[in-house]
Amino acid sequence: MGMLKVISIFLILIGTQVLADDNSLKVTEDTSGPEKAAAAAGEAYTAYGRGEYQKALNLWKSLAETNNAWAQLYLGVLYSDYKVPFRDNLEAFKWYNLAAENGLSGAQSNVGSIYWKGNDTITKNLPRAIKWFELASKNTSNIDH
Repeated sequence: MGMLKVISIFLILIGTQVLADDNSLKVTEDTSGPEKAAAAAGEAYTAYGRGEYQKALNLWKSLAETNNAWAQLYLGVLYSDYKVPFRDNLEAFKWYNLAAENGLSGAQSNVGSIYWKGNDTITKNLPRAIKWFELASKNTSNIDH
């Protein structure tokens, strides 16, 4: 199953709505319009692939702030991408960590990797790295591809 399809299915389940007016998008919580949330997630994924990073950021951030773990994971990816002009390792870690705490194994593995290597904002911490790697390895119910 492709990542876009997985994201879309997940967002259908959480119930958010995308409201469009004058070519601008705002994502707001609404249980009556989950199909529109899936469309917003798909649009964010497409925008990221096209290099429209600010658009992807706005869409994913609105979803992530509603505690959507998949959007949190993708914000981590976005903020850690070398091509993004607003790259920020600390902000990437924040979003990876939120997604990891919400149970996504891929995010747990990413947090473990950051602690394993350390970077310009996060100090290397092997016990924490091992903790997150162990959680990710045990968390096979939601292997994110």
